[in-house]
Amino acid sequence: MPRFVRVNDTFEAGVIVTVPAAPATVTITASLLPPNGSAAAPLKAPGQLTKALSFTVQGGLQQEARFQFAAVAVGTAGVLFAAEATEGEGDSATTVSDSLQLEIPVHGERNQLVKLVNRVLFGLDSDTWRLAVMNCRAWAQWLAVGW
Repeated sequence: MPRFVRVNDTFEAGVIVTVPAAPATVTITASLLPPNGSAAAPLKAPGQLTKALSFTVQGGLQQEARFQFAAVAVGTAGVLFAAEATEGEGDSATTVSDSLQLEIPVHGERNQLVKLVNRVLFGLDSDTWRLAVMNCRAWAQWLAVGW
């Protein structure tokens, strides 16, 4: 999970699940927690928020569960990863659970004002904007030298 994200960033975050023995089935659920006093979370999850992992005797005892997220608003986002595992089979099967809660700051877009001005005044995308900036700098240098 990144240390922080900016609005409009997309990223993956996940957990590594380790079981003591196989066979085992683990269900991982990611939940978005809204900040205190807010109805909406600064993150959205465009994909699935639940993954089922199956561990077999022939396989390893570790697997990774990854989830996709998108930053949509400024704030501090909480993500809760909850795991519920069923270990063993039949009458000897046991169920255990664990969870991990993390917070990630969501900052505003870099150069939001510049992007907004260019979109409103010129309707420019980022590549066209770079070209326009280079042309403006060239004109500014020409004007500074004189006519």
